[in-house]
Amino acid sequence: MDPTQAYLDLCDALNAGDLVAARELAQVLKEWFARGGFYPTLHERADIDAAVANALARTDEPTPNTAAFSLICERCDAGMEIGSEAEALGQGWTGIVYAPDLPSANYVGICPDCQEQDE
Repeated sequence: MDPTQAYLDLCDALNAGDLVAARELAQVLKEWFARGGFYPTLHERADIDAAVANALARTDEPTPNTAAFSLICERCDAGMEIGSEAEALGQGWTGIVYAPDLPSANYVGICPDCQEQDE
C-alpha cells in the first residue's frame, strides 16, 4: 500500500464530498497505521490523523452516546484517567474516535507519548 497516495486520495474525497470513498480510505489508513505501517514523510502526522478522524466521524452512523466518556490509546493502555474529549485534546491526544465496541473504553485515540515515539 502507498499511504501517501491513500492520504492524498482521502483529502480529495473529503474535498469532493465523496464520503463513501473517504470512509473506505480512512479505514484503510487507520488499519495500516495500527499494524505499524509508516506515515507519509512529506505530510504532518497530525494532519493525517485529523483527516482520518474527520472522515470517520463524518461518515459514522449517528449513534446515541449516553455512556460516560472513557478513552484508551490504540497503542498502549493510557487514557483511562481522562474525563472528557476536551481534556484529551488539551493534553495533545489525536485521532480520537467513538468506538462503542471496545471492551474497556468508548473512545480510542493516540496519546502524546505514543505520538512522540513515532517521531
